[in-house]
Amino acid sequence: MDISNWPMDRIMQLPVDCLGTRFTIIFSDAQPAVGDDIYFNNLALTDRCVLHEIHASIGSSTVNVSSPIASLALVLANRQPANLTEFLTHDNLLTGIDEETSDIQQFRTPMHLTRLKLPILAQGRKVALKFSIEGVFAAHFNVALVFSSIPREIPDFYSGHPGDQWDEMIRLMRIGAKIR
Repeated sequence: MDISNWPMDRIMQLPVDCLGTRFTIIFSDAQPAVGDDIYFNNLALTDRCVLHEIHASIGSSTVNVSSPIASLALVLANRQPANLTEFLTHDNLLTGIDEETSDIQQFRTPMHLTRLKLPILAQGRKVALKFSIEGVFAAHFNVALVFSSIPREIPDFYSGHPGDQWDEMIRLMRIGAKIR
């Protein structure tokens, strides 16, 4: 069944197993500076995709210091932002997670946000990350984003109504059966 013209809210009602293969985008720096740093990934996202997970960790170079507090912001951009002002003009990737803090997520590491299932209208743009750490000098940081694409078709026996068809479709996808 062709779902390429379905609205995003209807697609998001599909089980996670119906979404495309997951892929990870990783941002990492061995010696980030104290203050704001902007990082850019050259992997273009598909037109429509889903953000499933965000994982972040910071390693402190200072012994006997509690986990440092950091903040990150994620945007969609066509090219690497030159500075913070240009970074803030791009579309926020985390819209809808938390209206008050969607632009800057402050966290104490490690941070693991799973089961987000956040729809993204990327339209071929790339992910840019603004990372800042306060107080201590970090030895390294890692941020991993787990995405999946949205398929254009799903199995024909999907009827649009939840029930036995969902269970059978999920069972067949888990065992790797070819569905025609």
